Amino acid sequence: MTRWGVVVDLERCIGCHSCADVCLQVYGPRTRWRVVHDLGLLPNTQGLRVSLPMSCMHCENAPCVEVCPTTASYHRSDGIVALDHEKCIGCGYCIMACPYDARAFTPMSEISEIPRDKKLGVAEVATKCTLCAPKIDEAMSAGYEPGVDAEATPHCVVACSTQALTFGDLNDPGSAISLLLDCRNHVRILEDLGTNPSVYYLLPTAQAGER
Repeated sequence: MTRWGVVVDLERCIGCHSCADVCLQVYGPRTRWRVVHDLGLLPNTQGLRVSLPMSCMHCENAPCVEVCPTTASYHRSDGIVALDHEKCIGCGYCIMACPYDARAFTPMSEISEIPRDKKLGVAEVATKCTLCAPKIDEAMSAGYEPGVDAEATPHCVVACSTQALTFGDLNDPGSAISLLLDCRNHVRILEDLGTNPSVYYLLPTAQAGER
């Protein structure tokens, strides 16, 4: 079964914010679903300045899904942690539960996919990165291949100026994302919490060699 994920090459990422900027352009200025942290010069990286792009980790054991009282947060069959905005009551439990600070409130009036007559009663709903799931679904129905064709790949991955981001099926041993994980040392953020994130970070080769 497919499980979509992202690999971030910390050696390639230059902190240009192209991935975060395109997310804002596509989904609106209040989303802030993607951020890039400047980690500065890290030890054993031969002077490499490291930037850390972060967004929803699409965890297999997602705390946000576990605490949602209305099942507005849920897992798709392909591993994407998605949202049903019509079920969201704006309680904020998911925002508090997420250890990656990957969720935010967005005014209901800015959620275009919700019919106007269903926008009454709740001022804000929780929003997050969905790996551009609607884009992927539509493109796949037209025959495009995720992670290969730009039409079926998340906007942030397509916009990356240094090809530091790779999208693909973690369960396909022949996918580009799986091949990268096979040949490079990598880590996941806060994986000791047992969330099993679908976002992996490739360590700079100089630092990886010291491990």
